[in-house]
Amino acid sequence: MPRNSPSALAVSGPRHRAPDRDRLGDFLTASWAVPHIPVLVLPGLLVLHQGDPAQLSAAPAAATPDLPPVWARHLFTRSSERRTVMHNLTEAPTMSAEFARTDYRITPDYYFETERVTDPVVLHLLDHCPTVFGLKKAVADLLAGRDEITLPASEGVIAPGATVRGQVIVAAGAVIAEGAFVTGPALICPGAVIEAGARVRDNTVIGPDCRIGFGAEVTRSLLVGGVFMKHTSFVGDSVLGLGVNIGAFVSTTGLRCTSGPVTEPAAEEVSAHLDGHRIATGQTKFGAVVGDGVIIPAGTVLQPATLIGAHTVLYPKTQVGGFFPAGSQGR
Repeated sequence: MPRNSPSALAVSGPRHRAPDRDRLGDFLTASWAVPHIPVLVLPGLLVLHQGDPAQLSAAPAAATPDLPPVWARHLFTRSSERRTVMHNLTEAPTMSAEFARTDYRITPDYYFETERVTDPVVLHLLDHCPTVFGLKKAVADLLAGRDEITLPASEGVIAPGATVRGQVIVAAGAVIAEGAFVTGPALICPGAVIEAGARVRDNTVIGPDCRIGFGAEVTRSLLVGGVFMKHTSFVGDSVLGLGVNIGAFVSTTGLRCTSGPVTEPAAEEVSAHLDGHRIATGQTKFGAVVGDGVIIPAGTVLQPATLIGAHTVLYPKTQVGGFFPAGSQGR
């Protein structure tokens, strides 16, 4: 482009015609650089003092032979290991059968304070079952005479008007009131009362001082002692601890509704869930294990294989399932 063209003049602009301003900028730049020269030069001198790049790369190698090799490996693999651990946390955990058998949270001692159990038959059942899942079968074996312990004599009160069928042992001090319905095999321990309108049936042990009231039904279960079921409710295939209170319209459930058509007898095993693992119960029907001192609010339905630790506080809720640690709160 010709220098004398209007476009060339426009491109050159005014700053190219201001030599005074350029000299001022050079002066300011030089003025700043003079006091900073030591700062700029010092790092370079330090680098030169340390030696050439080959010496620098060789220095760490000469300094590390005394360190265990595993230390250096951890320095470089720690972040990758952390990523591997975080990845493993997302994988579905599994529980071995051995761990399931030895986990303290599925033993009777976790749910029931056996030192407070006064009845020798109930105490025998709790002491001879390694897991709570075996108590249902232990009760059936006991009442069928396949256990070593001797059952008490039937010396309790069966009121006129009570319906009692099959092998029913009413221990001394126990009462089956008029209008109650009891079908054996069953054991009613001392101090227990089966009130009018209540129903007890099929391989059940009602522990000392329990109260089964009008409209309440218990089947294939063990009530350790002092259980109150004063209102319409259902407990089946379950174990209830000392002082458990069952509210009105409470029900346990022993079968899952996701396994297809219901058959009788049931064929599919019910599993409990603990820490995200499935634990086999060995039972085709299993309701709940409720520890000492638990109150089940009115209207609650306990899902199959529910495990509730002793002295757990349950707030009103229609469906309750899974595992509740002892002394916890369930909302």
